[in-house]
Amino acid sequence: HTVGIDRAVNAGFLTRLAAAGCGRYELVESEHRLDAAMDAIHSRIGAPLVRDLTVVGESVVGGSVTPARLPGLYSGVPLVMRGRYRGKPPTELIIHGQDGAGRPWQQHAAAIDVTPRVPPDDPIRPIWARGRLRDLEDAYASEPSSELEQRIVATSLGHGVLCRFTAYVAADPQASESAGPLH
Repeated sequence: HTVGIDRAVNAGFLTRLAAAGCGRYELVESEHRLDAAMDAIHSRIGAPLVRDLTVVGESVVGGSVTPARLPGLYSGVPLVMRGRYRGKPPTELIIHGQDGAGRPWQQHAAAIDVTPRVPPDDPIRPIWARGRLRDLEDAYASEPSSELEQRIVATSLGHGVLCRFTAYVAADPQASESAGPLH
């Protein structure tokens, strides 16, 4: 679990650091709110209700759920995960884990019954891709490989999301005569 105190805290770093330990993060703007924040954290830290979570579904693409290492379920704290599926949307998702006593836990959840409509500027794909790239880049940081680098680049280019190996370049097709000779 991580706590950031001040207005100039790197929230992204704290979020990823907490996620690496399957914990939660809390941002506190000033010391005046620190006691209330610490009380909230203390009530959550005790023990997650469920840990070691995995999600399966009939058409869910294996390895597509992000974050790759799901945090535990804590009382009153939402858990957001994203994944991809092939073909028809899954009608049911099964969430597995272990309860606080270490016993197997399982929950069947009806997937939302909708016909997917993908707008031309689909906002969901980049959101999933950013999460997937975070997972891949974390794996690359701990154990670099050319195969992992290729997967990172393919995900980045395939979804139009920047990563450590890609960049956008703007080119002006109109040449300017007043700019002088090119260098």
